Amino acid sequence: MIRVSALLAAALVAGITTAAHAAKPYNGDYLLTFFIDPGSYQGTSYCLELTQTGNINGFTDSGTVTDTGGLGLAGDFVVDGTTLHVVIISSPHGDNAALIGKATKSPTGAFDDFVNDKSLIGTGTFTLTPGCGDAPNRPLPAHSIAF
Repeated sequence: MIRVSALLAAALVAGITTAAHAAKPYNGDYLLTFFIDPGSYQGTSYCLELTQTGNINGFTDSGTVTDTGGLGLAGDFVVDGTTLHVVIISSPHGDNAALIGKATKSPTGAFDDFVNDKSLIGTGTFTLTPGCGDAPNRPLPAHSIAF
């Protein structure tokens, strides 16, 4: 009985630690970098500000996304368990992007870039790294959000 109690206590502590880690909200500046398929060549990078609002469709870990460079990127993010969803619904080129990745300190995942008529114009992967202090001053991309 003592072994079972110790095992249950250890499992409970592990569950609390995992839940606390998963609940850590995204807030602040993040460097978003796109890698374009095929070939995973580096596309555009942006400094994004994620602002925790907790009011998107009942998700407590959710909020808004804006670029800090004044390019007009805007959208929302939601953390659903261990998955981060980011949608960019406003851009200077009129395209949108959907990003889905693991909800970690430095998320990585896949993205789709599409125009408002729902035509897919690009796919690939992305990284979202905390902080933008050393981010290069990048020019506005010529064709879309990603490239």
